[in-house]
Amino acid sequence: MGRVQRVVRAWPWLAGALLLVFLLVQVLQPEVVEVERAEVVRAPMRVTLDEEGRTRVRDVFTLTTPVAGAVSRIVLEPGDRVVRGQVVATVRPVPPALLDARSRAELAAQVQAAQSALEQVQADQRSAAAEARLAEAELRRMRPLVPVGAIAAATLEAHEVRVRTTTAREQAAVFAVRVAAHRLE
Repeated sequence: MGRVQRVVRAWPWLAGALLLVFLLVQVLQPEVVEVERAEVVRAPMRVTLDEEGRTRVRDVFTLTTPVAGAVSRIVLEPGDRVVRGQVVATVRPVPPALLDARSRAELAAQVQAAQSALEQVQADQRSAAAEARLAEAELRRMRPLVPVGAIAAATLEAHEVRVRTTTAREQAAVFAVRVAAHRLE
């Protein structure tokens, strides 16, 4: 019975060793790679390359016409020679698009908005001009007061800065009026 007991005690170790061998075989076994199968035939070899590319334009030529129109099909191929006077393209004039009621109303609203904007900047210009004139008048009154000590020189300098600032604001308002007038046109 001693021999049977040794076999029974060794059984779990034997089972563990067999399990370890099985796991090692599974881990070390190479992966299965799927492949395509095809019948081998004799034929010309065909290789394609599908990639995205970039075009580099060396010389850019802009063609313009004095009228709106549609260009008819151009029969020349890239690289064809062109001689002076040869007709390359024909432009067929297209009638101008008529405005529908909605487009006409939108354009009328834009004109009214531009008119209002012009009136607003004109009012700003008048206000800036009045401030500049007032600042200049105050400066003229203050200049004689500095030599007699009635006001400090720093106060006079502050008013000179105010005159320059209000004059610049007036000039900016003049430019804003011009911009608004052009937008209205």
